[in-house]
Amino acid sequence: MLGLRLRAGAAVAGACLIAGCASLSPDGGFGAVQEIVNERGGQDARWVRTDAERDAVDATVREILSRPLSIDDAVRIAVLNNRGLQARLAELGIAETELVEASWPRNPGFAFSRIRGGGDTEIERSIAFEIVSLLTIPLRTRLERDRLAATQFGVAADIVSPDDLQRLRDAVLTRFDRIDVLVNNAALDDKVDNNASGPNLRAFEHFPLEAFRRSLDVNVTGTFLACQVLGTPMAQRGRGSIINVASTYGLVGPDQRLYREPDGTQDFFKSPSYPAGKGAVLAFTRFLAAYWGPNQVRVNALCPGGVRAAQAEHFVTAYGARTPLGRMARAGEYRGALVFLASDASSYMTGSSLVVDGGFTAW
Repeated sequence: MLGLRLRAGAAVAGACLIAGCASLSPDGGFGAVQEIVNERGGQDARWVRTDAERDAVDATVREILSRPLSIDDAVRIAVLNNRGLQARLAELGIAETELVEASWPRNPGFAFSRIRGGGDTEIERSIAFEIVSLLTIPLRTRLERDRLAATQFGVAADIVSPDDLQRLRDAVLTRFDRIDVLVNNAALDDKVDNNASGPNLRAFEHFPLEAFRRSLDVNVTGTFLACQVLGTPMAQRGRGSIINVASTYGLVGPDQRLYREPDGTQDFFKSPSYPAGKGAVLAFTRFLAAYWGPNQVRVNALCPGGVRAAQAEHFVTAYGARTPLGRMARAGEYRGALVFLASDASSYMTGSSLVVDGGFTAW
């Protein structure tokens, strides 16, 4: 009788736990993010997950390019084709999936034993749940729910909005009580594989003042605001590491020859705003390192080279010929440098620029 009561109790407990389990939302948690992005930035953020959705984005881009292009149109195209944003949205979907997984009990284990005696066979079946797993479902669910919320906010935050950054700061401090590392990596960068503006807009002689100001606003002012809002708690605590992602083009001028077509024509020119902004980031990094040095907040810059993505093959070849290592960087090759700058392995390093460019600036 005791065994039956235990089994009944376990069944009721299991039913109660399952009743409180989370389920996947139809949009993978993207709806809240899309609403915030559209409200604050006025841009059409889309999460591309299928070939059909990719075709729809391509059709939208073609429609935009069929008419005279404005600066807002160029930004919209950049948002639609932004691979970094798509990667972050994929992380959002993974975070929600792990939330659902954490809220469900693990698959039970089935044990079968056979007892023979007197010509009779008795089969005993038992179902064994992992008791610890069942008991920790609320904790695991809460942790994954917090992670999902953090992922959603991270995707939607606007680095040129003090209010957004203050909400991000408050959320981090509420959850972790401190900020250890800040990596300023968000930027506007005109890409050779996304030349939507045409040569008349990209060439310096015709480069729009509005585009120059917009680039500096994101690349320089955004870095300033993030450091001011998120770095101040580090200074107050007396410890922290800030990494400002600059570029080799903050050290040397763009080699415009890299962007020529095989027939010698040139439709794309690296803009003046990007190197100007990254040079300012390097100067700001030195300022902040000296200013917050007494507070034991280290401020350094990472100067990466070009990363192989969807560029035309002739550009990849030209870039490799311009680089001692003979190639562009692979995705993920800057992780070690970031870990180094974030950790105590670089505890006596501040105000410096770590160049990781395959030797691009060595000659």
